[in-house]
Order: sequence, then C-alpha cells, then structure tokens
Amino acid sequence: MKRKLQFLWLWVFIPIIGFTQPNISVDVTSISETLAIGATNTQVVTIDNLGDEKLVWAMKIIAGEEVTFSKAPYVDYTLPENMDIISGFVALTRREYEPLFNIFNQTSYSDTETTEEWCLGKTANVMETGTYENLRYATDYSMSGVPGQTLSLHLIDENRYFDVTFSEWGQDNGGSFAYSRIEVPSYVVADKYYGQENSAKSNTVTFSFDASSQAEGVKNASIVITSNDPDEPEIIIPIELTVTGGTTKEIFTYDTEINFDDTFLNYTQTKTLYILNTGDQPLTVSDVVSDEAVYVPSETSFVIDGLSSYAIDVAFTPVAAQFYAGGLTITSDDPANPTYSIALSGTGIEIPDIFVDETPIVVSASANERTEIAFDITNSGNGDLDWNINFVIG
Repeated sequence: MKRKLQFLWLWVFIPIIGFTQPNISVDVTSISETLAIGATNTQVVTIDNLGDEKLVWAMKIIAGEEVTFSKAPYVDYTLPENMDIISGFVALTRREYEPLFNIFNQTSYSDTETTEEWCLGKTANVMETGTYENLRYATDYSMSGVPGQTLSLHLIDENRYFDVTFSEWGQDNGGSFAYSRIEVPSYVVADKYYGQENSAKSNTVTFSFDASSQAEGVKNASIVITSNDPDEPEIIIPIELTVTGGTTKEIFTYDTEINFDDTFLNYTQTKTLYILNTGDQPLTVSDVVSDEAVYVPSETSFVIDGLSSYAIDVAFTPVAAQFYAGGLTITSDDPANPTYSIALSGTGIEIPDIFVDETPIVVSASANERTEIAFDITNSGNGDLDWNINFVIG
C-alpha cells in the first residue's frame, strides 16, 4: 500500500524594516536681486524635510574662499610677504609687540587714523548689533586669549566684513600671528541661521538685501546649508546682487611715490602699486605710461569697480650707473582727476664679480696650536663687492 506524502506549507511574513533618514529640500537653486544704491528688498526661501527623521540644519553666507595667513616672529613686518594684503585699501601686519595695524595707511597700531574695526563674535551674529572698535578694545585687552576665537573684521572704506579665526598670537615680542579669514557679505543677511524640522515639516528663511553703502556692480556670494541628511549633507546656493545707480568715480593711491632699492645694471626690480577707486561707479583706466624708459608698468588699461582696488607691477631695469628720476601718469575717466601722477626714483649700480680659489684648504695643527691660512677674494667687476664668511663644521 502506497502512502501519500502531504506537505504543510507555512507562510511566514517577516516585515522589512526600512532605513529612515531626513531628506532636505530647498525650493530655490539660486537667488538674484537687482537694487539701486540705498534700496532694500527681501526674498523668502523654504527648507522642507521630506524624510522620516528629524532634519537638523545650519547655514552661513560667504563670499569667496577661505584664506589663511601667518607671520613668523622677528621678521621684517614691512615686507609684502609678512603682511596680509586683503585689498589695496588694507594690509594687516604686526610689529614686535603691538596688535595688528593697516600698514597701507598707518605706521603703527597707535596711529589714530584707521580703516578697520573689530568685534568679538561671528559677523552674522554681531554685524547689526555689535560694537566695533579697535582690536585691543574688542578683545578686552586680552590678546593672549585670541587663539581659537573668531572675530568680525570690518573694512570701513570698502564696507566689507570678514570672519577671522586666530590660531596663533605670539607673546614673546616677536610679533607672530596666524589666522584664517573668510568674507561675509554685508549686503545680505538672514533672519535665522539654523533650525530643526520634523518629518514632513518645513521652515522659511527670509533674506534681506540692502544696497546701502554699496557700489555699482555685480556682487556674488553663496549660501551654504549643512545638515544631517546623509545623501545631501551640503547644499550651496549662489547669490547674485546687481547694484545700480552709482554717481562717482574717484582715483586714489596711498603711494604718491615709489622708491626702488639700488639695482644692478640690466637687472629688474619690481614693486606693486595699488590703485583705488573710492567712488561708487566703475573707473576706467585708459593708459598708464612712464616718462622714463627704465620704468615699465605691467598693465596700461583696466577697469576698477567702485570701492575696489587694482594692483599693477612697476618694473625698474637700469641700464647705466646713475640715479633715475621719473614719473608714472595714470589716465582715467575720473572727472576731477583725469590724470594722476606717481613719482618714481631708483639708482642703477655696477655689478661686482667675485672670484675665490676653490682649492680645498687642508690644515694640520697640534693641540692648542694656532695656524693662520691666507687666501684671496678678488672682485673683477665694476661694482663694490660685499662679502662674509660662514664656517660649516662637518
């Protein structure tokens, strides 16, 4: 007798638990605005959470890339490599024991005329309500506590703001310091910079644009939103503000003369000239010319935006051993100063030519015995030769 096998099918339903996460969504990909100087306007942006978990986000508004700068102790603070040249208006450096100062228009920190001011805190938090003052007052005379802190820097003439985070402040009178800085636009602020949104909830951020104290032209910045959305942890939204209605063009330079160091014949020394436009309209420079052939500008025509600067190099290449007095004439569409002059001076000097017999010097001497060796250093050139000797053991 055959037995029939019977099977019992058991269906087991195992629920699949899905991975839940926040999902950020912003209703714009860019923001643009056009305002006349002095005008204001607002735009509203919505941030949604389309995910299943709480969304946590933070936002900042920046203009440009982060810049890091450091000055070593006991170096010459007047050299360009030892100053942070932010623009043609401001170059920050430090003497041996003082706070920072703008070497373009000050000789030291104690000079009363200043083009920059500081406030403790991030610009977004203090720009509208904080008290800006000199660096020593802003830190309550506690510069030793500056490393690790962020201060807001305001460049008064250009109406520009920066978040400056210090990483070093030398206390040994060597004048060292180090920081990173990033520009924060003054023409746009938000009514909130962080938030938390539950699932399927949203929030609005109002951006206020203000073209007061701005120059004519196009301004660019970025909104950077970071969040706990693992698929899109950072969103960057470009901002473009077009400002119209400028009325003035004004050329200016801190340098009224450029003095070159003594330079060997047919060698070239270069110095940088910063040309400023303190007006609120673009300034067109149509020509830059020297009345002496040994002085040559790197550029002869360009446009300088309002409340901005432009850097050109001036090269000095002497061809004779003599003093050269010259002048640089800048022609522009500044109605009050269509021609602007910079005095130039430099001296060409003859070239020295050193010769030393490079035969190794071998000396044998007993303990406590003194031996003298003579060798010749010859200058076969026409210029004076300065020399020194360093001894290397090993």
